[in-house]
Amino acid sequence: MKRYIAVKYVAEYRGAEYPPSPMKLLQAVIASSQDKHKEVLSVLEAQTPAIYAVEPRAIYEYERYVINNDERLQHNNTGTKKKDIVRMFSGENVHVVYEYDVPEILLPEFTTAISQVHTLGRAGDWVFASVQPEMPQGEFDVYAPMGTGIVSLRSPVQGSVDSLFVAYKTKSAVIFKNVAYAKNPSKAQPRVLFELTDPVPVQQTTVLVAQIRHALMEAGIKGADGHDNTTPRLQIVPMPTTDFNDGMIRRVALVSSDASLVKAAESKAAGLELIDNEGNSKGYLIPTEFDAVASQYLGSSKRWVAVTPILQSGFHNNKPGKRTRLYAKMFKDAGLPQPVRVQEVMGRTDDYKVSAKHGHDKLPRVKLLVEFADEVPGPIAIGTGRYAGLGVFSAK
Repeated sequence: MKRYIAVKYVAEYRGAEYPPSPMKLLQAVIASSQDKHKEVLSVLEAQTPAIYAVEPRAIYEYERYVINNDERLQHNNTGTKKKDIVRMFSGENVHVVYEYDVPEILLPEFTTAISQVHTLGRAGDWVFASVQPEMPQGEFDVYAPMGTGIVSLRSPVQGSVDSLFVAYKTKSAVIFKNVAYAKNPSKAQPRVLFELTDPVPVQQTTVLVAQIRHALMEAGIKGADGHDNTTPRLQIVPMPTTDFNDGMIRRVALVSSDASLVKAAESKAAGLELIDNEGNSKGYLIPTEFDAVASQYLGSSKRWVAVTPILQSGFHNNKPGKRTRLYAKMFKDAGLPQPVRVQEVMGRTDDYKVSAKHGHDKLPRVKLLVEFADEVPGPIAIGTGRYAGLGVFSAK
């Protein structure tokens, strides 16, 4: 589960890199507790986290020389000019945040290990550190590990922890990698668009998605089956034409947080034939351009309305408190922010094809109009059927 390491500097930060790198965080944990929390170190070593950092209030630089104050000793860096960069912060509650996936069983030890961190950076870069279940409030720049990023930060790899302990004794090299981070990257996920040669009624959205998924799997496109929940998957998003109550699906988007999956789909899915359960041809996927219909589903907006029915992930029995908790859980499970307003809207839901597998056809169906505090990029899909073409929203 996601956890956020919140760091507040007592006064200033003098490290050369900003934000402080994941490698620097790993070193800080070791400096504060040595090898007492080996499993925690393993978690930090195995991940390259997203980082959130406030803009420093002021930055200044100065140069200094390291002097030899004991002529009996020979210091390698005597007379070397050193440049210091000092970053000063305002009175924010948190200055830097690291996002990690932490096994639930390890949460108590993880929390303890992070709370013992007292310095992050050079000696004197004192901090208060804690583990938070939710992203702290604040005005943060987002630093995401991406190949196109221009900010280079050191990140641990397998063997980094062992190399740090060995280096302490033998002065040997420390193992790490340089990772490119993008500052405030677009929140829109990578996607590729296709047009259907044979349009499909919106009520058959789950059938269409199943046919596309089967074709993608046959073409050897990874992430299409969705069986492995620990890795990014390729989401199939039907985009019904909403103008004039058309009621037909003519376009689909293939979306993933992993750009490599989308790139593979872009080349391999072009021209794929869709086949139904009886072996009949149901047309082809043809690459298409971003248009007005796609913008309704893949653009950014505060207000969104469900186009296909949402399969509720449970029952609320018309109890307001239970309904609120259920809807909040569905947005959280979909990785979306919590809306500031949720309203049920009228619309046909009973004539949509829903799989009977796992009892999904027995789940309550609803259509919602939602509003977020800030603009949220599409696609947006929630509920139990969000990977089957159900619970898909368009911008309002």
